[in-house]
Amino acid sequence: MSNEIDFGEVMHRFYAGRQYGVRGPNYEDISWMEVGEPMPSRELLAEKWETIKEETRLRRIAQLRSTPGEYPGKDEILVALWEMVVENRPEKAQALQVRREEIKAKYPKD
Repeated sequence: MSNEIDFGEVMHRFYAGRQYGVRGPNYEDISWMEVGEPMPSRELLAEKWETIKEETRLRRIAQLRSTPGEYPGKDEILVALWEMVVENRPEKAQALQVRREEIKAKYPKD
């Protein structure tokens, strides 16, 4: 994502149902038509843009981690947990944890 604020996207995501228009890429291109409610400031929209960028980044990491053959699925984790707790066979759970840590290192959130 670019460092420029996509004011149209911010307005769409956070102000759906409100009366406004966006004619171009700049803050000045927003027409606010809500009576009795002040238009969101450039600073507030910039904060909301940072939220959108962070959500997008985390969603992308989740997609990469969930690529088939990468991060173990819930069923695989559940079976390994069952085998460790109920059947007293921790080796599969330990191997799965190693795999999880490798994927987390490959696709870090930070």
